[in-house]
This record gives sequence, C-alpha cells and structure tokens, in this order.
Amino acid sequence: MKENQKYIKLTGLTDRNGQQCRVMVNTERVLGIEERYGQKFGGGVQKDKEGYPKIYSEVITKGKSFFVLESVEEIYDKIYGYDVAKRISNSSLEHQSDVGSLFD
Repeated sequence: MKENQKYIKLTGLTDRNGQQCRVMVNTERVLGIEERYGQKFGGGVQKDKEGYPKIYSEVITKGKSFFVLESVEEIYDKIYGYDVAKRISNSSLEHQSDVGSLFD
C-alpha cells in the first residue's frame, strides 16, 4: 500500500483581483473536506459559462480552513494516491459479490 503524502499542494480560490495562490496543506492536520457550491449575492447558485454550478472545496484543518478549486476526489487522490470513486465502486462490487443474489 502506498504511503500517505504528508503535504499536498492545492489551488486557492480566485480573489477579487483575479489572482490565485497555491496552498500547502499538512495532511496530518486535516479534519475534513467539504464540497460546496458558489453562492450568488442575494441567493442562488453561481454558474460557469457552460451553465454548470461553480463548485469548490473547503479543507478543514486544526486551526484553519482553506477554500480550494480541487474536488474532494482530487484531494483524496493527492493524499492517498488512488481514485476514491474507483475505490468505492470496487469495494461495493466486492461486497455485493460476497453477499450473493436475492434470487439464489
């Protein structure tokens, strides 16, 4: 099994001046990661040019929170070195094969 990365580099949200910064996160201090939708002033969800909701992630650590562009899956991939969605689907398939069919 691959060893977890101690530090990962993420991309911060764009500020008012259109600048983005890189954020180094100590993975041993991460308490959680939450995916969020951008909010319009006055309510509603912000959308990009193609009409998809703007999504960002909040990385919650001991003492600080960071808002970054990477998705939850991309962050877990950087920390643990595998695709979380594939891992979850594979584990659910293995579990289903162990249980058997209802019609057996």
